[in-house]
Amino acid sequence: MQPALWFALLIGLPLAGESACPKSPSATPSIAIVKFEPCLTIHRLTLRQVVEKGGNAVGKTEAAVASIEGGLPHVQKLSKSPILAATEASGWYFYATTVVQGDAGRPVSLLGGYAVKKDSREVIEWGEK
Repeated sequence: MQPALWFALLIGLPLAGESACPKSPSATPSIAIVKFEPCLTIHRLTLRQVVEKGGNAVGKTEAAVASIEGGLPHVQKLSKSPILAATEASGWYFYATTVVQGDAGRPVSLLGGYAVKKDSREVIEWGEK
């Protein structure tokens, strides 16, 4: 083995074809997507209030939200707290800042945060903050 190659490997220099820069983490941090289960994921009265009456509007997304993933970056910009989990129910995307975790440490109930009606732009607050 060439002494220069051995030295490069020893000190950890990248070889040809390897990137000298580490890969950056994804721009959108991952969150738990919770499968909606009536009366467990979001309390039925809270869900009913959001679906029928909306809530306190806190902002608008740049474009209509067509998926949970599509709305996440916009809601994260508006949120004062980290988004911990999300679910879809009754034509709405719910992004939770307050959750109850199950035995496995994953969110099972969403208690409060933000919501966006599917294919709309308005972001509302809901539940506990």
